Amino acid sequence: MKIKVTSNFSFAKLINFLEKGKGLGETIDRYITNPLIEDSKEKIRNNEVTPKTLPSTLKRRRARKFPKTISDSTLYDTGKLHDSIRLSDKRGIQSSIILKNAKRIEMEEYGKYHQLGMGRNKQRKFLDLSIKNADKASTEIMKRMVRSWKKRLAK
Repeated sequence: MKIKVTSNFSFAKLINFLEKGKGLGETIDRYITNPLIEDSKEKIRNNEVTPKTLPSTLKRRRARKFPKTISDSTLYDTGKLHDSIRLSDKRGIQSSIILKNAKRIEMEEYGKYHQLGMGRNKQRKFLDLSIKNADKASTEIMKRMVRSWKKRLAK
């Protein structure tokens, strides 16, 4: 028995689209990166970041004169990290070909130490996409990829 496998689209063209397609980067920014930033800020504001700040640390924060603490929430001491999380105008140099045209997330330097648990910092994963936004992003990206493939197949 012989099995013959064929494809109705070109993988080379797909890779070319992923590398050079201008619309994909903007789609990722709109449906993944921006919601990721908003979800992460909300997680910090609502004190949903774990592990929680130790009571001894909260006591030290309240006792200091400068910078003044504005919240007892984990990672929202002065609001500096929260306010610094944004979409950069610079294009990121990414390791993934899919993200070449996407913008990158910018924040205060110490944010990555908390996110990754580097140095003396506990790992506090605050960069997080909600399930609702992840589903919406997945649906939109698949819809756009199918639409693009259909256009390319019609040629």
